[in-house]
Amino acid sequence: MTATVALIIAASVLSSAVTVLFIWMIARKALEQKLAAAGDDLATRVRDAIEAGAESVIPKLRDAVRSGLDESVASALPTVRDQVSAGVRDGAEGVVPKVRDEVRQGVEEAIANAVTGGVVGKAGEELARKGGSILNRILGGADER
Repeated sequence: MTATVALIIAASVLSSAVTVLFIWMIARKALEQKLAAAGDDLATRVRDAIEAGAESVIPKLRDAVRSGLDESVASALPTVRDQVSAGVRDGAEGVVPKVRDEVRQGVEEAIANAVTGGVVGKAGEELARKGGSILNRILGGADER
């Protein structure tokens, strides 16, 4: 009987151990599923919070960038205006004497041609041609002389 009792006890212990092992495996699987679901839920909540935070920050960021650009443009504008104005004045100082010389030379040539040729119409054409030539030189076109 002792062998039979020992065999029954061993079978009971083995049966209990197998039962505990199966319960542990089932509980572990359920716990993993719950942790995965909780992780997914947490990730969704974090992503939603980040998106909501970004949506509230984007207008503020856009306004700050615009404000910074406006301030930069406003501070640079007087300097740019001064530099452009100085460039135009410098350019005009170089062009105006040339225009005067060209006009004077054209008028003198036209008068000389009118007097020597005796034809007033020819003088007008010559004056018009010289004026066109001067404009072409000023505007950078080809000289038609």
